[in-house]
Amino acid sequence: MSNEPSFLTSRLEEAIGWARKFSIFQYPFVTACCGMEYMATACSHYDVDRFGAGLPRFSPRQSDVLFVVGTISHKMAPVLLRIHEQMAEPKWVAYERHATGTGRAPAGTIGRKHRGMNTASLIESVTKRFPEGVSVSYTHRGDATVVLRPDSLLGVARFLKETPELSMNLLVDVTAVDYSAFGKGPSPAFYASSGAMVRPSSQIPDPDPWPGPPQGARFAVVYHFYSMAEKHRLRLSVPIADETSPEVDSLTSLWPGANW
Repeated sequence: MSNEPSFLTSRLEEAIGWARKFSIFQYPFVTACCGMEYMATACSHYDVDRFGAGLPRFSPRQSDVLFVVGTISHKMAPVLLRIHEQMAEPKWVAYERHATGTGRAPAGTIGRKHRGMNTASLIESVTKRFPEGVSVSYTHRGDATVVLRPDSLLGVARFLKETPELSMNLLVDVTAVDYSAFGKGPSPAFYASSGAMVRPSSQIPDPDPWPGPPQGARFAVVYHFYSMAEKHRLRLSVPIADETSPEVDSLTSLWPGANW
């Protein structure tokens, strides 16, 4: 071997780019149980450090790629967007497809215009098409709810699924509520992260207060619909006034998963 010193010529920009290619600094935005999967990528079985991404940075100004790990709600979206805007160029976003990307606020759509209908438009489309079937409608904490008469459920559900502007192709959940004990006990409290039991302050105004349970009905069947194409959601509530025969039409002809 020659003892003469060797050297390599390159442009400074290309050398810095080569170093950055194999030195990815990640910013983990962990919100849910997907954090367990994220932590597993750093272990020996997957070893994300092989790709030069083993060092997480908890400052967006020192990060190259934003890892969105878990479901992102509408309340979290502005915070996530601000972090993304604080990252220097060039920057990338990676997110969990089965959790983050199922619709609420996918990281891959950060900065792009939300194309779904707002709550007022969703309610208006249903009430205009079924004026006799809708008893009341309201918006609470960003979610639109339409209260239906039982005989209108199947028609409204078909309208939500088959209308191209709505495209409610996913029945997220179907459940039932028993209001027999509502208002008869003390108001429930919740626990803060410190473990102390706290209650929401009555001095904080609620711009969209919950109107309360349906009048004259003990039971209500509740359906949550979501459009994976348009990224909007709607809740249908069907009060059951007849306790001797608490039945509603089945939606299994539209969504087989409703057979629970």
